[in-house]
Amino acid sequence: MDLTNFNVDASSEGKTAVEPGRHVLHWQGEEEALVEGRNGWRGCKMYFEIDGTSIRLNHTFTVGHDNPKYVDSGIKSMLLMGQAMGLQEPPKDTSSAFMGKSVSAELIKDDNIKAGPSDADLDAMGTTVASEDDLPF
Repeated sequence: MDLTNFNVDASSEGKTAVEPGRHVLHWQGEEEALVEGRNGWRGCKMYFEIDGTSIRLNHTFTVGHDNPKYVDSGIKSMLLMGQAMGLQEPPKDTSSAFMGKSVSAELIKDDNIKAGPSDADLDAMGTTVASEDDLPF
């Protein structure tokens, strides 16, 4: 696509930037259908708004994969998030259970300008590093 035909200001001046660190994330919803990838990978994609900004980010929790350890990690991560939101038991419907809920999370910025959980949060969830061949996507 030729973007030279559009007169749009793409500068970041005046826009709210989010610094890495702990932020409150307000749950905004989830995709109705699971996203899918290689090796039987399926994920539940959820959206969050960073408190005090209009910045929206997403995170996809693994809920299906040929390797059950990835499923265990994804489900455990979602359950821990639910507990941090104040839920006492696993929800039957995440859309209604997470509605109006917020969670505090550590946002990091890497060289590719991606936000995600910190190493400490990943360690607490029991996440492991996989070889490139085992990655779900």
